Amino acid sequence: MAEKHLGLITPEWHRARQQLVMPPGHTQIEVYADGMEVGVARCSAVQAARDAGLKYLFFIDWDTLIPPDSLLKLCYFLDNNPDYDIAAGMYCMKSIRLSS
Repeated sequence: MAEKHLGLITPEWHRARQQLVMPPGHTQIEVYADGMEVGVARCSAVQAARDAGLKYLFFIDWDTLIPPDSLLKLCYFLDNNPDYDIAAGMYCMKSIRLSS
């Protein structure tokens, strides 16, 4: 059976994760999903958040670096816009543009 590539945590990713500012009054738990398929891992995280009675769930993947104030801004937006159930940051992707 071939090995699956699970992503590589870089020093830059780890620093960005460590610098995330937790919004005041919010409880944090981390769900580890080492070796799990991504869909199964996310479902496991959703269940853990529900079991803990958390207000928000935040996913960050191994290939995404985010600013330290990201959680503050996302929670502020959701707290002040009750008609929204989901908030996300801008995610840009490099690709090769093919001309037609």
